[in-house]
Amino acid sequence: MRRWRNWQTRTAQDRVVERPWGFKSPPAHFLFPAVVLVLVALLQLFCVPGHYLGEEHDDAQYVLAARGLLNGRYSLGILPADPPLTFVTPGWPLLLAPAAALSGDSNLGYELWSWAWLVLCDVLVWLWLRRRAGPWPAMAGAAAFGLNPLVLSRSGVVMSEVPFLATALGLLLALDRPLKGAWSGLALGFAWLIRPGAGPLFPATWAAHAVKRRWRDLGVSVVLSLGCVLAWKAWVASAGDRLAEFKELALASPTWGGGSDNLREAALLLGQTLLPWPAPDGLAPLLAGALFAAVSLAGMVVAFRRERRLEPVSVYVLCWIGMHAFWPYWYERYLVTLLPFLLWGFCEALRAVVRPESLRAGLLAALALVPFPGQARWLLSGTRERSVPELQETYSWIRERTDPAAMFSSAFFCRDALYTGRPTVPLPLAGDDGPLARRLSARRVRYVLWQNGLDLGSTLGESFHWTRALNGAARELAGPGFRPVYGNAREGSVVYEVL
Repeated sequence: MRRWRNWQTRTAQDRVVERPWGFKSPPAHFLFPAVVLVLVALLQLFCVPGHYLGEEHDDAQYVLAARGLLNGRYSLGILPADPPLTFVTPGWPLLLAPAAALSGDSNLGYELWSWAWLVLCDVLVWLWLRRRAGPWPAMAGAAAFGLNPLVLSRSGVVMSEVPFLATALGLLLALDRPLKGAWSGLALGFAWLIRPGAGPLFPATWAAHAVKRRWRDLGVSVVLSLGCVLAWKAWVASAGDRLAEFKELALASPTWGGGSDNLREAALLLGQTLLPWPAPDGLAPLLAGALFAAVSLAGMVVAFRRERRLEPVSVYVLCWIGMHAFWPYWYERYLVTLLPFLLWGFCEALRAVVRPESLRAGLLAALALVPFPGQARWLLSGTRERSVPELQETYSWIRERTDPAAMFSSAFFCRDALYTGRPTVPLPLAGDDGPLARRLSARRVRYVLWQNGLDLGSTLGESFHWTRALNGAARELAGPGFRPVYGNAREGSVVYEVL
């Protein structure tokens, strides 16, 4: 009987350990984290939207593309002859299709759908950290991610970084167990279709197969993942275009002077999200961000020495840094895709010097609680103001005073078409010869909607090719080929008629 009881006890313990996520006791290890995650999700919901739909222009492209998919065609639906969409990968528009089907023209449906993806990220961060840091540090780390001011500011924003992060976390979580190379390859390919900035995830996933000496799975993953990229490239080529990322690099390479500015901006933003007050650009947040990143990278080295094997996420972080050292753009949203993994590195660094798990969890919880009171107040209170387009009065004038069939042209043409309901083409800035007025007339454009101070997201400054092109367009718009018919100094907008 004693032998049977020992066997029964041992197998019961084995069953506890072999549960999918390793829950030992539902009340202590599941219910309390669930309550914390629900509270984090509710606070994120109160911050919806982080900004109005279309502020970053790419979000308007995704919405128009999702509506086009519902109509059976991958296009924007606002251009003459409705050409196929070649400069936006279809992953996120495909995932947005349910929101487009249910919400139609309502922005709230897209914003709530994007918030749901952020909630999924919170859960996946907790699950992923739980396997590496333990239950309580994982719960605190998930809260530090979900309540980070930068993450809160992305709540309900219809951009691709959050769904990509959810896909990446799901893939990395699956790679903790033996995952077939076919599944990892297809997941990688789809992650790239969601966001072409998924490049660092490729070597990280392949490293996970290589570390386990699963060479067949590695080969299958490489073939299928790159096959997805090449299939999209072939489709773009069939439409007479080439990959947008390659075009941007080709245009920026003659003036690119190094990626130190991008990395400096990343460290500065990271430090700003950790301080208890809204810190402007300066030395204090820069040092705070650089110190946190250095500690996190040191923690990854500690984890490598302890486990004697390479953590795929470390490869992801290093490749992320390398990619943004060369990419000629920098937007704050880029940091969201790195933050959970920096938190893991920080937790590993704490493990080397702080033994009690509860104390490590307390230090991670401080990362969530210290910035929240001082930086999250405006996010929780200003949702109504943030949901209003910055050119609201200009859009109202266009809807009331122009012909619905009149063709417009603007730099942020998808956003402007979304709010004016007018057919809108991109402002011809590059690759064309002749005066701007002649080029616009050839495209039957009647009006140009101009906005001052557009955020082009480049750290190249005035040497950036699109900045130079916009400056040249501004000079031509002030010439004899155009006549201003409306101006709004407060919104920084002018509507020009093409003569």
